[in-house]
Amino acid sequence: MSTGIRRTVLACLAASAVLSPATVICETIVHEINTPFSTALVNPCTGEVVAIEGTLDTTVAVTPDESGGFHSKIHTASKGSGVAAVSSTRYVYSEEFDSEFTSAGATTQTQTLNHFLTSASATDNFFLKTTFHVTVNGTEVPTAFVDNFETGCRG
Repeated sequence: MSTGIRRTVLACLAASAVLSPATVICETIVHEINTPFSTALVNPCTGEVVAIEGTLDTTVAVTPDESGGFHSKIHTASKGSGVAAVSSTRYVYSEEFDSEFTSAGATTQTQTLNHFLTSASATDNFFLKTTFHVTVNGTEVPTAFVDNFETGCRG
């Protein structure tokens, strides 16, 4: 979370603690960032290095509530394309990451990641999918936990 978002959320939370809920108005704060990137990735299915260029789009939204809690969502989407160093195989790269966190007495956090490196040929394609979720009640006791992880190669 950026410093500006943190300050705004803290200001709303502080106002909520001092003023009655009816007098505090804390709106959802949204920040969007679009960044070009270039990187080199190894395709774990072939062992080959792939040079990727693309864009990374990030959206962060934070919504304070009247009880002093908040709900935050972060979404990042990386999209790009590249070429393998040795075979010259062309690839499309995509990765999406979502994170949600709620704090209002109980806390919940959910994160999902989908990562794909897909060739334009019959070369094996790499994928990674993860889901993580935890719920902790108001007395700090975990009441739910999910951890799914899937990875592999598809040709």
